[in-house]
Amino acid sequence: MSQRNYRPWLAGVICVLAAVSPIMAQGGGSEGTVPDLRGSLREVINRGAKIFNENGDHAGCYRLYEGALVALRPVLEKPLQQEIDRGLANTTRMASYSDKAFELRRVLDRIREQSGEKGAKVMPPVTKEKLGEPKKTKIDDSKTPIIEKESKGDVIGKVTLDDKPLEKGTITLLDAKGKPKYVVIIEKGRFKFGNVDTGKYRIVIQSPKKGVETLPPRYSVPDQSTLTLEIRPGRSTFDIKLQLK
Repeated sequence: MSQRNYRPWLAGVICVLAAVSPIMAQGGGSEGTVPDLRGSLREVINRGAKIFNENGDHAGCYRLYEGALVALRPVLEKPLQQEIDRGLANTTRMASYSDKAFELRRVLDRIREQSGEKGAKVMPPVTKEKLGEPKKTKIDDSKTPIIEKESKGDVIGKVTLDDKPLEKGTITLLDAKGKPKYVVIIEKGRFKFGNVDTGKYRIVIQSPKKGVETLPPRYSVPDQSTLTLEIRPGRSTFDIKLQLK
C-alpha cells in the first residue's frame, strides 16, 4: 500500500475506533450495541465521498472505507462480519478503485441499516457477569429514537438522465447558507440519504468522467443549481429527472 493510500485507510480506522474502542476494551458490548456507530459511519461515508468527488482520488476513498470496515469487524455480530468479508472479497475481483469504493460503500450502508436507531449489534462481551441485567443508561437511550423521529428523515430515490439511470455520481445537500451538509454516492441510478436533519435543501448533482463534469451547471454548480429537496420526518421517496438539453 502506497503512503498516499495508507493515510485514508488509517483515517477510516481512527474514525470508527472512536465509536467502538470502549466496546473493544471490555471485550464486547455490555448492552449489545454501539450507539455512536451511525454517526461515525456517516462521517466515514461523507469523508470518502469528498475524497472521491472533489479530489478524484478513487483509491483513497476505497482505502478509507476499507480501513473503517477492518476496524469495525471485530465487534460486530457474525452476519455483519460475513457481510464485510464478502464485500472485501468482491473488491479483489474488481479492476478499478472506483468500483471497489462503490462496493465497500454498499457494505457500509448495509451496516448502517442494520444498526437502527439504537446502534449496531455487536459481539457479546467476554465477561458473562451481569449479562442481561438492565442498566440505568438504558432508560435514557430509549428516548433517543423518539427525538430522532421528530428531527431526522430518510430519503431514497432514483436519478435519471434523459430517462436513463445515471450510473455514477454524487448528490450533495446544501444548507440555507449554501454549504455542503450531506453527500451520498449515486450507484446505478439509485441513492439513499439516512438520518438527515429535516428541512429544505438545495441539491447539487455531479457526475464527472476523467475529471470533466458531464452534467449542466443548472444541476452540478452549487450557486446555479435549481434543484431542491425537503426532508421530512420518517422515510420518503424522491426521484430526480435530469435532462442534458
